[in-house]
Amino acid sequence: MRNVVLDWSGTLAEDPGAREFLEHCAEAGLQLFVVSTMRREHFEAQLARLGIRQHFAKTYVGVTDKTEAILSLLKENGLDAAETLLAGNMTGDLEAARYAGVMGIAVRTEFDSKEKLTSSPPDAVVRDLITLGRLIGRNQTDASEEWIEIADLEVKSKIGVPEEERATFQPLLVSLRLQILHQFEELEDDLGSTIDYSAVAAETKRITENSKLHLVETLVSEIADGLVNLFPIRTLVVELKKFVLPDASYVSVKTTRRG
Repeated sequence: MRNVVLDWSGTLAEDPGAREFLEHCAEAGLQLFVVSTMRREHFEAQLARLGIRQHFAKTYVGVTDKTEAILSLLKENGLDAAETLLAGNMTGDLEAARYAGVMGIAVRTEFDSKEKLTSSPPDAVVRDLITLGRLIGRNQTDASEEWIEIADLEVKSKIGVPEEERATFQPLLVSLRLQILHQFEELEDDLGSTIDYSAVAAETKRITENSKLHLVETLVSEIADGLVNLFPIRTLVVELKKFVLPDASYVSVKTTRRG
């Protein structure tokens, strides 16, 4: 993640971890932007009072359409949506992030409840800006050694180059090794803060059964791209096994994606 957009509001600005978060972004070399419905004069007065103006590369305030503002921000600054996240504390912020194609992170404040925020749904929910800073830090360093693994999931696909090989479904095995956005100790025993691995397995089966591809190399890439685009995954390793050579246990292809 290289770019962070804050959907700035009074409640987010008063977050006790706001200054620490801004300093963390500066130290990590992240570009920081603001999108806000606040009037320009109120926003500028707040920045001056808090002494944080220097942290922002560019600000978009007084906006009426947040989706349009984020799309303009991406275009005007040459940003890759896949390398950009938006942090906000209202459901409208998260909906705008989804329509603009950027990661949406919900920051819990007293404005919208956790239940309302998760109804959007966001890519992740954090307690405060300090937690968001830690989350971004882990994405930058990829230091976490916590993984969820699905080993040898049985799937089927009409895969192969010869037509006779593609005439019927063939059994395949898929192994998935993934990192989620949160550390396990931060999950608060809440399914909404992690990934439903049964849903991941079901989507993997759907992709393989509906695939019209010829090569396992292409199929493993399609699985990886489909899962990363649908689920809040930080790192994903996909291995696909095909039983095609008579003198070998299997042929294996493997690929890695970072969300």
